[in-house]
Amino acid sequence: METIVLETKMDAFDQEEYENIISNMFAAHHLEGVFVTSDIIATHVINKCRQLGKDIPVQIKIVRYDDVSIASWLCPGITTIKQPIEDM
Repeated sequence: METIVLETKMDAFDQEEYENIISNMFAAHHLEGVFVTSDIIATHVINKCRQLGKDIPVQIKIVRYDDVSIASWLCPGITTIKQPIEDM
């Protein structure tokens, strides 16, 4: 299995950049899973999966890191690595 790492700008939440990176990623690779570093990017991956007719979690797995409170509204629910902000 091949691991692909794609990075975004660390200091900006650029929706258009996310959409382009995710679209290119799906076009160039047969993905079995995606690990994203924020709930915002996770929503873009979920939307792209829906556009492509990919069944989450049957055809593709998504793991997100962050777990802001509004992310619990994501459907389908996906695996989350919670960032304990209060403890940090």
